[in-house]
Amino acid sequence: MTVEIKQRFIKQEYWPRKCPVSIIPRYITIHEMNTWQDAEACAKYAARSLDPSAAHIYVDERQAIQIIPFDRCAQACGDRDGSGNRESISVEICRSEAPGNLYYQAMANAIWIVRQLMDQLQVAPDHVVRHYDWTGAKCPKRMLKEDLWSVFLRGLFDEKGGNV
Repeated sequence: MTVEIKQRFIKQEYWPRKCPVSIIPRYITIHEMNTWQDAEACAKYAARSLDPSAAHIYVDERQAIQIIPFDRCAQACGDRDGSGNRESISVEICRSEAPGNLYYQAMANAIWIVRQLMDQLQVAPDHVVRHYDWTGAKCPKRMLKEDLWSVFLRGLFDEKGGNV
């Protein structure tokens, strides 16, 4: 399995609102968009929204779309100037409210993407965290509800990749 990260960066004129600070990533934070929509729709919405919150990458069952460079903060963790926003790459799993297996396929792709990012950015395994771990927010909601966090973490080290 391979999932290519398609880069569709937001315009630099939006950086002061969406990704105002340069960072050196030390963490990867997992989020979920509470929607049935795919990565394309979620990334477009986040890029155009006036809300400063956005993730670096949006993942679904088919693709991964990056809208914020890895050397810029994404204000998705809700901890203001804390390590969640200022030292973390935010990965947003889409399709959490979709019927059938779309969510599980998106989660498997997210595992694959996170494995790549861990290698590329030299992120330690204990620095892969949930949005919940920064602020107590119920995110990733479905993963928490279905008790899938341990499955996600095991998938990072499974020889077969992101099988869920």
